[in-house]
Formats: sequence, structure tokens, C-alpha cells
Amino acid sequence: PGLVNTSMMDWFRPLQEKHGWDEMLTVPQGAAQPLFAALQPGLHSGSFWSDLEEETYANPITADPPLGSSLWEYSQAAVRAA
Repeated sequence: PGLVNTSMMDWFRPLQEKHGWDEMLTVPQGAAQPLFAALQPGLHSGSFWSDLEEETYANPITADPPLGSSLWEYSQAAVRAA
């Protein structure tokens, strides 16, 4: 969901300060997107969501079913070989 302000991000704080990155989500904000995606009926697989809205700027390659199937098969073979 992005950078969420939890103790797990303590390692990141020096980088934040060095580069002036101050945008971190609160825990409720960080939880909202994956909960929405998990519980919202009718979302199609492979869609990209940000701030509870479907984004249209995702790379078109993400909507290529044959390529997705090939990646899935490759991933399964890699896991079996590991």
C-alpha cells in the first residue's frame, strides 16, 4: 500500500530525513487499500488500485493474459526447482 508509519519502518527514517520524504501513511490508511481490494466484490484480477480508485495508467503489459499465463508457469517451475 505504500510506506506505512509503523515500527517496522524505523530503519527507513534516516533515509526519510536525509531526502526530505515525509509522506507516510497512517496504519488505518495503509490497511484500507488491501482490505478494500480483498472485500470489494467484482474487482477483476490484475487491476491496479491506488487510494481506493482503479488506476488507468498501469502498463498495458499487465493486461496481457498470455504473458500472465507464461509468467505463472515460469514461476511454478522455478518454485518446483528450488
